[in-house]
Amino acid sequence: MPLVADGVLYYSGSYSRPFALDAATGELIWSYIPELNEDLIVQQIHSPYNRGVALGHGKVYVGTVDGRLIAVDMKTGATVWDTKLVDSEKLTVGFTGAPSSSGTRC
Repeated sequence: MPLVADGVLYYSGSYSRPFALDAATGELIWSYIPELNEDLIVQQIHSPYNRGVALGHGKVYVGTVDGRLIAVDMKTGATVWDTKLVDSEKLTVGFTGAPSSSGTRC
């Protein structure tokens, strides 16, 4: 599900790749391609597709198929932080859905 904020359309593609487009023209503003652990991805039973991003506090958040949550700057697409949330080596799972807020500040 794409999201729009301040004239910019944000969406995610397969392999946890977020994109920002000018909502009026469709011109690419930035894209972010995270380095993923391919050995983990081939072990997973679900597809490498990602179903959305979350926006807040000047960041775009994306869950990765190898078990991390990444925040990138909304304006530049530069990594703000990247943290491991799931032990994908043990559980062979990752994230394919859009992140959601639990009320914590990021």
